[in-house]
Amino acid sequence: MVPFDKIWYSIENIYKRHGLSFSLAKKLHEYDDDLFNTIIEEKDKLIVDTLDEIMHLEEDMNNINQEVDFLYRYKTENSIQNKLMNQTQVRQLYKVCNDIIGFRFIIRTDSDGLLEIANNFAESCPSDNIDCHIHDQRSGKSNDDGYKGIHVNIRMKHNFAFPIEVQFWTRPDALLNDYLHDNIYKTQDDEFLTDYAVSLRQWLENVPSAPGDIGTKSYVDYLYEKAYSIDFGYEF
Repeated sequence: MVPFDKIWYSIENIYKRHGLSFSLAKKLHEYDDDLFNTIIEEKDKLIVDTLDEIMHLEEDMNNINQEVDFLYRYKTENSIQNKLMNQTQVRQLYKVCNDIIGFRFIIRTDSDGLLEIANNFAESCPSDNIDCHIHDQRSGKSNDDGYKGIHVNIRMKHNFAFPIEVQFWTRPDALLNDYLHDNIYKTQDDEFLTDYAVSLRQWLENVPSAPGDIGTKSYVDYLYEKAYSIDFGYEF
């Protein structure tokens, strides 16, 4: 269904072209302006080194299968700074900077099919020097806020390269997750908004499916295809 060999070929090329000047095995104890500036400098180099490769990858992937949408992003400076400042645990930098660069698959499938696809992607990793870890959030986060999906975190084991986060979403995931990002997560913590987000997720999952034998497009597919554009879904 998805030619993962093309993805892995590009990921290996990205890692060949770009490496960091410091190790992400270092632990983050507290926010540090110098560290933040260094990360931003390295991110800017990453963009210069890899943008052409990733743009070609996106174009190729989106010409292959109409039921799979593929896009990329580099994390913004504000998002990186907020993440570093709000980190409350002592963790290695590769766990904090795990999504400086990200890919996203939005696939016309159900939850079980999504997991099978994500597993196939992780299992097709071509190198023993790359670590792949699946984070299954199809049942929501530990503190449920409506978000669902599957993340595959990729990193070079030597820790001198930014990890890559690959997100796998269904179409209902895409419809809700982008709304939550733009309208819920950027507000102050509010239990009523969180309850609203969870209620939206429950409503979306209970939308009736279209009868399979009359050729009618499902309501979710209709909404998704109406909503989706070149801009939709680019900010992670």
